[in-house]
Amino acid sequence: MASILYKNDLLARRLGMCVDSARSLAVNHWAEGRCGSISLNVSSLMTGKISEYRSISAEYNIGQEFDRLKDNAIFITANHISMAEFVRTPMDCGSIVRILEGGDRYDFIADKAVKISSEFLIHLNAFNKFNTQQNPPLAIVHAYPMKVEVAMMKLNFDSARFMEIAHDFSPDQIWTFKKGIETVQYGTPTYADDVATALSERKLVIVPRHGIFSFGLDPIAAVDKIAAVNYLASFMI
Repeated sequence: MASILYKNDLLARRLGMCVDSARSLAVNHWAEGRCGSISLNVSSLMTGKISEYRSISAEYNIGQEFDRLKDNAIFITANHISMAEFVRTPMDCGSIVRILEGGDRYDFIADKAVKISSEFLIHLNAFNKFNTQQNPPLAIVHAYPMKVEVAMMKLNFDSARFMEIAHDFSPDQIWTFKKGIETVQYGTPTYADDVATALSERKLVIVPRHGIFSFGLDPIAAVDKIAAVNYLASFMI
């Protein structure tokens, strides 16, 4: 079977941005081991009707309904793969899922069925909220920049204090995350929705001992935000 990228240069270039982003995460040690995830809403890049693409898998229940995502196509990295692995073989370490009618099920349409990121629900929840907005973000990156973690630990994960100190260091540079930073506790009943809500408000999300979630019009823009906050965090350590 030919890859879904065949004769779709725009989709290939956009997924190439995912590869470039993964390479940045790997070389900067922001996704050590088998952690981190990248997703991209590629609905507008598909040729023809998404509903008519041939399924390559069974249908899977999501567990909740995302009514504004039905008939959307989302690329997302596989679960427990290193970013270096993804750079080497992106279409073996990620896949495009189609959200089916009703928004509560999905299947795979390219290039192979994989075990997708454990953060899948967060990504879907955020994209569902994004779809109510003009010029919505199309990419979400989950990473583990250690300098941010250490700086936030020193501040007892007080995100308002972090923003205050960052502004003192560089009032110009924080334009990349000008809406601020939200701290969300991992593992609570509302964890997934809290992260998605903060992302939809255009905030970076710090999850103590579980990394950072960023967003952008493309994955490179999302990584740029991580780079900016990590750079400022380096002055606080």
